[in-house]
Amino acid sequence: MSYQRRDNRNIREEQESEFKEEVIHINRVAKVVKGGRKFNFTALVAVGDGLSRVGLGYGRAGEVVDAIKKGVDEAKRNMINVYKAGSTIPYEVRSVFCSSTLLLRPAAKGHGIIAGGSARPILALAGYEDVTAKFIGSTNPVNCARATFEALKMIESPERIKKLRGGEKVDKHGKFTSEKQKSAAAEIIEEFTAEEEAAKRAAEDRLSKPKADDAAAQTTAPAGAAADAEIAAPAEETEEDKV
Repeated sequence: MSYQRRDNRNIREEQESEFKEEVIHINRVAKVVKGGRKFNFTALVAVGDGLSRVGLGYGRAGEVVDAIKKGVDEAKRNMINVYKAGSTIPYEVRSVFCSSTLLLRPAAKGHGIIAGGSARPILALAGYEDVTAKFIGSTNPVNCARATFEALKMIESPERIKKLRGGEKVDKHGKFTSEKQKSAAAEIIEEFTAEEEAAKRAAEDRLSKPKADDAAAQTTAPAGAAADAEIAAPAEETEEDKV
């Protein structure tokens, strides 16, 4: 039993190891209560696979380790898929969070990630290799990280932008209603074709069944006729019967 639990734990660790974790900022905070001040720790954590998925989380607990764990769990719940144009972003993005403003600009291949503070680990975990980031205003680590995360959310593919400019509607989950209608129509067509095929098979089975019955009747008919002939033919007298 213990070996099975250990194997399950190893499988879980392998699945979770595909994401890289980076602690951006740790801070100690205090809460004034009746008996004095109660100290806690907060951790700002970024999680990503280094390809196209990244998440940002903020945890708070009485111990640093617990705060980091809470931040990692929240970051995994808030994972997003980012769009990349090669190793950089397709166009310039400007995002604002509280009093922090971020300018995110594309760069040529080999330029590297020119960003400081909270932006660099998030961009690296998202899979970008050539990006330039500039903060204007507040340099608070939490605000800068949130501004970077919001900037990555704003980056969209040219095809999606073209559809939005064309007037296509989007639902609350960010999916196009036309795509949902197409998928629903495809499902209905698949169900209809499946029903037609089932009806054809049933009709073929009905046609083939009488033929099989006729063939069986033809094979059994000679045997029945022979039996009737044997019954009708008089029995030959033996020598004992003559005596």
